[in-house]
Amino acid sequence: WPAGRLSTYHGMINPAGVKSYFGWSTSLPPGTIKNNEWQHIVITRDTIERKIRTYYNGEPSSVAGYPDIPEKSPSVSDLPVKIGQGYTGKVYKGLIDEVAIYNKVISQEEIKQHYEGILAGKSYCIASVPGCGDGFVEGMEECDDANAENEDGCNDMCKVEDCGDGIIQIGLGEECDDGNTEKGDGCNDVCKIEIPDYNCHDGLISYWDADENTEDQFGVNHCTGEVSFSDGHNKKAFDLQGGRTLDCGNDISLDFGEGDASISLWVKTTDVNGNILSKTSAGYGPGIKYSLANGWGGTSIAWFMDGTETSSNQYSYASEDINNGEWHFVVAVLNKEENKIRHYVDGHDVSTPVRDGPLGSISSQAKLLIGSSLFSGEVDEITLWNKALTQENIDELYLNGLQNCES
Repeated sequence: WPAGRLSTYHGMINPAGVKSYFGWSTSLPPGTIKNNEWQHIVITRDTIERKIRTYYNGEPSSVAGYPDIPEKSPSVSDLPVKIGQGYTGKVYKGLIDEVAIYNKVISQEEIKQHYEGILAGKSYCIASVPGCGDGFVEGMEECDDANAENEDGCNDMCKVEDCGDGIIQIGLGEECDDGNTEKGDGCNDVCKIEIPDYNCHDGLISYWDADENTEDQFGVNHCTGEVSFSDGHNKKAFDLQGGRTLDCGNDISLDFGEGDASISLWVKTTDVNGNILSKTSAGYGPGIKYSLANGWGGTSIAWFMDGTETSSNQYSYASEDINNGEWHFVVAVLNKEENKIRHYVDGHDVSTPVRDGPLGSISSQAKLLIGSSLFSGEVDEITLWNKALTQENIDELYLNGLQNCES
């Protein structure tokens, strides 16, 4: 036979059980196959078109047909698959690699991909069989970047990684992914966390900024009384030296009832006694009170009372002193769900509850007073709230102040 030629045979088993072949065809002409070189050969048989096609190094080489008659239709064979030996019994002398058999007619595009994959050092079988990570987009794959890694645009299931797929791809810069590309649901259309607008007025009842006036800058609880102003934590402050007191009335907005309540203010003092802010009857209340009290294990104490004239009140003293002549930001929070008082100094929870437990209504007909006959000091940026301030709220107030809040 002429050197470098490739022949292809195919056949059938006839009704009598006799094995026969239909003949051979020249798949590759003489001189095509070179000595001592690796060459890529693919042969396909198309039973619909009744064609045998041969490809050499990824490109079409020849096409041969066979008759469309029953006795020449290929049939199931019980012959073994042999690699390196043909029907004549003669053996092949040479090297062979990456052998694959398919039960379909692979396309010219697939054959070219297989050939180029082998040149790139990829396994023939992996490159030939649709498989995620082989570098070829096949079957149901949306992408294939030749690896099985995530967060590089094509995941380990060969699906395109994109905002809205429900998977947080940190490597792609996503902060969140809620499975959609809509805004206003906490994760926006480019998979960045949506920071809700901070409503710094939510739950606010009154705000006294003490900037050379005694007016409530948010509510209706304007205060009366003789007071001086001094340099404050922010602009000016109420100077309550010598027992000066401001009367802020008893508007219905100051009725906390059975709900949550919070007080915040800046204070500068060296005093050890006296009420800084109060709205309570004599004795056990009811009402609220933020005081300085010597001998309580600390120098500030927050009271919330329901006025049963028994022990049904809650109070907590701070574990940090505030009477060192420096400005301090103090917050008292009544959380009815927790049945606890939270006490903060300069943003830190310093709660030391002396008594807590279930508490009824803290409604009081008493007037709200800022200062008292026993207190001497300066007070600034006073707020009252009908909600339990959170640590986040307190941090915002401590760092930025309510004076920077816009409606």
